[in-house]
Amino acid sequence: MFCRNFCLLFLFLTGIVCSQTWELKHPKPSNMHIYDSSFLDSVTVFVVGNSGVIAKSTDRGKTFTNLESGYDETLKSILFIDSVTGYICGNSGLLLKTEDGGENWEKEEFFNEENLEKIYFNEGVIYLTGGKGTIATKSLEQNEWQDHSLSNCPNSINAAYFCNDYWLISGGFMDGIYHNILRSEDKGLTWSPLYISGGEGAPGVRESVGSIQKLENGNLILGGGCSAAGGCFTIGYIFLSEDDGKNWSEIFLYPSDNDTFGNAVADMVFLDSLTGIAVTKDPPSPGYHKFFSETKKNLKIGVNFIL
Repeated sequence: MFCRNFCLLFLFLTGIVCSQTWELKHPKPSNMHIYDSSFLDSVTVFVVGNSGVIAKSTDRGKTFTNLESGYDETLKSILFIDSVTGYICGNSGLLLKTEDGGENWEKEEFFNEENLEKIYFNEGVIYLTGGKGTIATKSLEQNEWQDHSLSNCPNSINAAYFCNDYWLISGGFMDGIYHNILRSEDKGLTWSPLYISGGEGAPGVRESVGSIQKLENGNLILGGGCSAAGGCFTIGYIFLSEDDGKNWSEIFLYPSDNDTFGNAVADMVFLDSLTGIAVTKDPPSPGYHKFFSETKKNLKIGVNFIL
């Protein structure tokens, strides 16, 4: 899932996903910014982006056909929850649903007009996050969205993890104070702030979490970045939790002692509990730019990253 405020060169793996053979797919399927993708099955993939762009591929991303969404709003996230049902969310509270495998998309009513950022699905419940602390849920048995939004929150929810036992969100305000991670055990009725402390030489306050994922072994992992030196460059980081997000330990920090500038982690996807792919976004200053490219990093506790 690739989204956030940067122009993405849309990449698809050719052949086996872990082959590390990448083929550039930009400007195709569109010369617009692409924000997200979702596979319907092993060969069919949809992407969404600026100006209402929806594109479909039936050959694992080799070629794409543009579909008419009927809307001009930026589409931020797409997710299929089964072989026929999928959702797309975007700016101005736009929410689209398909029940025929993506052939047709119909607008679904939503309770606010904030920019919607991300769709999640876990344990039979669909979750939406967006601007001004928007959090919404709908189970497969429900017809209407339930509002769990944060009160008096000026920020978007940057990243989240939801399950029936607890929720984790990034970008929330509580009592007028910004917290990079909030945790709830009562489906958003009350929240507790979590502080992710850095290692030696690392800043103690992490400004932006880009992704929170659960590994096959049950551990949680998050990635993000924070500004340093007055905002002139970015420090990227990855943290791990072995207790459902209550405590976090740093497993990766970039730049390291031998690097100068870093990139914030924008999103991650895991092939298994040991191997993941992280996507970074450009730092604020164009000259301070350094990519990890097909480089394996052996991290603590046995997590191998292809960055």
